[in-house]
Amino acid sequence: MKVVCTVSLVLAVSALTGCGEMEEKKMANQSLAPGQHDQLFDKTISQTMTMKYLLYLPADYDKSDSEWPLILKVDESRIYLTGLSMGGYGSWSLGCDHPERFAAIAPICGGGEPFFARKLKNTPIWAFHGGKDNTVPLKKSEDMVIAVKKAGGDAKLTVYPQAGHDSWTETYNNPEFYEWFLKHSKQ
Repeated sequence: MKVVCTVSLVLAVSALTGCGEMEEKKMANQSLAPGQHDQLFDKTISQTMTMKYLLYLPADYDKSDSEWPLILKVDESRIYLTGLSMGGYGSWSLGCDHPERFAAIAPICGGGEPFFARKLKNTPIWAFHGGKDNTVPLKKSEDMVIAVKKAGGDAKLTVYPQAGHDSWTETYNNPEFYEWFLKHSKQ
């Protein structure tokens, strides 16, 4: 099975702004070809914030009329949520606030309020964390996964024993991560 790896765009801002309208500004005169591209995200709250993000387009993306799955806001039955560090916290928070919106959630090196994790009992969760993370303690992910499981939910945690805070590089480079997301859909 060919896996289409389109990188997620869940930022800590998602937790602050909710899932409302997002405005994307493309860099001037940029023609997007296959590969990874720096992009900008602008959203006015009480001030304008500019954040860099990565966009990955698979090979032959520009030559195909096929529909391509995205990790966030395309096929409403396949909206997936992921984020790293503060975005990991945002993934837990947004998932708990709106569990009906997401087919699956993959927080990376984040945490949340275990009390609210029970709201995710019907949402598949795959969390990731570095075993040597000195920025966000591994316990934050462990507590959330345990709370989802106690509520009867489907949650698992992958710990990279030698990784520090950067547990996202290995996660986002793993084709199984995308295969796992793509096998889930909302009914």
